[in-house]
Amino acid sequence: HMSHVTQAKPAPDIYLYAAKELNVVPAQCIAIEDSPHGIKAAKDAGMFCIGINSNRNNITTTISRNATCK
Repeated sequence: HMSHVTQAKPAPDIYLYAAKELNVVPAQCIAIEDSPHGIKAAKDAGMFCIGINSNRNNITTTISRNATCK
């Protein structure tokens, strides 16, 4: 929820907050995203990211620790 973070995606704040609340390091997390901003946020938080290509975005499906958007 945005009341717990200062910046929205593509900043990694929400992912860092979630990892802290779960008491895990970001590198032990997997994020599933369907937007370029979300993938950037997860990557910048240091998480493994699964990028899903949906009808509403323009990204290539990517499974990578260093996910990229095309």
